[in-house]
Amino acid sequence: MKRDLRLNKSATDRTIASYGINYKLNLDFVQMVICKRLEKVHSSGKDPLFEHPEISEMSVKEVEQLGMERGEQMISSPPTIIRAVISAESLKKLKADVYSTRVPSGNDGGVEPSSNDCMTSVLYRALLECLEVDTDTNPREIFPYQLAINVRFRRNPPTPKTFFGNCVLTIWMPQSRKDVLAETVFETASNVRKNVMKTNEAFIQSSIDKISQCENAQFTSFWDSDTFCFTNWNTYFDWYGHADLGKGEPAKFTLLLKMMVRFFVILPGKEPGSIELVIGHTQQLCDKFQRHPDFVKYFELR
Repeated sequence: MKRDLRLNKSATDRTIASYGINYKLNLDFVQMVICKRLEKVHSSGKDPLFEHPEISEMSVKEVEQLGMERGEQMISSPPTIIRAVISAESLKKLKADVYSTRVPSGNDGGVEPSSNDCMTSVLYRALLECLEVDTDTNPREIFPYQLAINVRFRRNPPTPKTFFGNCVLTIWMPQSRKDVLAETVFETASNVRKNVMKTNEAFIQSSIDKISQCENAQFTSFWDSDTFCFTNWNTYFDWYGHADLGKGEPAKFTLLLKMMVRFFVILPGKEPGSIELVIGHTQQLCDKFQRHPDFVKYFELR
């Protein structure tokens, strides 16, 4: 088992970075298993070309301490879980409503947010409006948005499915609540799309080079208690439909709901085009969130 973005050394001392398999989470916060060969995922030997605030270097002791603290917190205050569904028709309406806030002369760069960008932006803004902020611990009211990105097909050439599991990096957007809520929802969705679009071969290689310089690299969002983490367990991550982990049959991926604090998992719904949403957060936030007008407008509780 490997942790997020852990650095490994091959027999030839090449740097090998394992950057994603969402397979099973256990109480020790181990997030990934290695599947088959990783030889072609290695450092260029150069400094990172880009800044990577989404990747943090932490000591093993720091990770262990944070893991213990989070485990104790989850035992004392288990997350509340909400399950909801948005129909294909409601998703189409949500996207249209987001696009209706587009300002012709706005600063959106001409990008076209996807349905997923629009949906997560609506949810993110609703969550921000439901928060009760402790300004002593978060005086600037920074609540980042994180989205897990499938980078398999974004590599040049694409990473084959026979190499290893779900190729994951994250976009991490640290923003103040005031700034996000001051912009239109279309601007929020456009910012998400811009960050997704920048995740190309050059950025991915830069990420690997960043990891190679860290003794113990971690996704920043995983340990940041104020980040809202969105991830797709659907066709955005093609590997889920093909992985067998050597067993000769598709692996089953199970959400460990006790671990779902701050996570928002997007799953395919039972009806064609529908989406199931699994949300894990504090009871206080979940109680307010499921009564938020935008949640009520588009989603049905399950």
